[in-house]
Amino acid sequence: WALACVGAGVVVPLLRAVQRVPRDAHTLAPIEGDGTTEEDVRAGDEALLVLSELGGVAAGLLEDEGYQVELDADSGRAIFVDSRSGMGSASAPVLRASEAVPEEDRWRFALLVETLTLVTPLGVDAHTGRFYWSVEVIEYIGESDAGGAELSVIDMAVEDGDLGDVTRALVVGPWQGSDGVVEAEKDPNETLGEALDSWRDATYVTSALMTGSTALKRVLVCGCAGGAPAAFIRRYIPGARVDVIERDERMTNLSIEYFDLECTKCDEDVDISSAGAEGEIRVF
Repeated sequence: WALACVGAGVVVPLLRAVQRVPRDAHTLAPIEGDGTTEEDVRAGDEALLVLSELGGVAAGLLEDEGYQVELDADSGRAIFVDSRSGMGSASAPVLRASEAVPEEDRWRFALLVETLTLVTPLGVDAHTGRFYWSVEVIEYIGESDAGGAELSVIDMAVEDGDLGDVTRALVVGPWQGSDGVVEAEKDPNETLGEALDSWRDATYVTSALMTGSTALKRVLVCGCAGGAPAAFIRRYIPGARVDVIERDERMTNLSIEYFDLECTKCDEDVDISSAGAEGEIRVF
């Protein structure tokens, strides 16, 4: 049942329900007020119970294979300790039990193990009382009535980084864990388009630049997905007109709000065959 739950995509909405409730920095008890309703608190507590149950299953699987989870005294982060050697690692072990399922489904085991680390904050901001999480859910949108997949925006703590260092990711469909596939990623401290943080985006843009043309005048990007390729082209190829085709308006809105994409949203009355203004990104 636990693998079915994580495979169905319940982890992100459960984690969001927990994190949206203000909590005491010492006890993690919910704090009512400031717009938090009793329903929010109840939903957060129930979500915490479900995640704890998932973590209990994960702990049992780890114990069966000779591992236990401990907190590192220096970083406060969870580490996985081999009971036989006493050696610990921040990376979760690959469970032998996962070899019994198809390779494309093995991420469910990894995510199940990761639930052990999701509900314990890495630290607290001494000035604001804000929690730092290993994975923080910034936004979650369920499946659309038109059949669009669920969408998530999450901040994932950078391994070996300072407290508060994160990578922002846009996820389509069920989140597959910190090592899973994402649709887009970005350093929140960088301007969008300053760098390309995913291999896929870098490959797409490099391919466009290797066309042999002396100058790119018009570029069509298929899919908005955070907007990094379009913003990169606009930044480094002056004069290029960039058009983006995105069938899911939710994706465009998330790219604007959480990835700082600057663009013009065009409706069906705008003729895509005519070039936009210099330096403009148009999304259709």
